[in-house]
Amino acid sequence: MLNLTEMGQRARTASYALAAASTEQKNAALLAIADALETNAETILAANRADLDDARAAGTDATCI
Repeated sequence: MLNLTEMGQRARTASYALAAASTEQKNAALLAIADALETNAETILAANRADLDDARAAGTDATCI
């Protein structure tokens, strides 16, 4: 798992490529992301449910979940 500093550094690096990308490239990337989300929706939602269950089992306050 990435730490927040590394995630921020990667986001900054990616922002330069994104700024230079054409509208067509950006639209293609957004469509690919949407397709991946639709294809993997069941897996993503199952992982989210597991995370919520783990947080509840750990006694995490409901306002933080």
